[in-house]
Amino acid sequence: MKKKDESFSFKLVRIEEKQFSVFEDGINSEQINQKVGVGFNVDIENNIIASAIHYLLEAVDKPFINIEVVCYFELTAKDFKKLLKSDKRVEIPSGFAKHLANISAGTTRGILFANTKDTPFNSYYMSLINLTEFIEDNIEIEIE
Repeated sequence: MKKKDESFSFKLVRIEEKQFSVFEDGINSEQINQKVGVGFNVDIENNIIASAIHYLLEAVDKPFINIEVVCYFELTAKDFKKLLKSDKRVEIPSGFAKHLANISAGTTRGILFANTKDTPFNSYYMSLINLTEFIEDNIEIEIE
């Protein structure tokens, strides 16, 4: 019998566009590669999980769209406490991490669309991302 995923109460409290840049050099290339990065961090004093998405489109090793967005999610104190494995370590269940990363990816996609509106870059959409490839296990974060 499959173990039921634990649920968490949370809300999106902040969105930060850490980086956005476009470079016209590679825009007309036929071979376009995408690179995606996913990251997490926590603020234990404020019950916050930060989920970051870094998305890069490049043509022949020349980047032409680069964006990084961080979404900050506040959990209830009770639910955040479930993630604390010690006062120096937090563990985010993989299913919950994927959920937060999916929200962050959708947010990044929307910001990219808004930032490139009415430009030649607007025809390059951020594709759907299978986050299962990035998040297979629980996310463990050591607190410094």
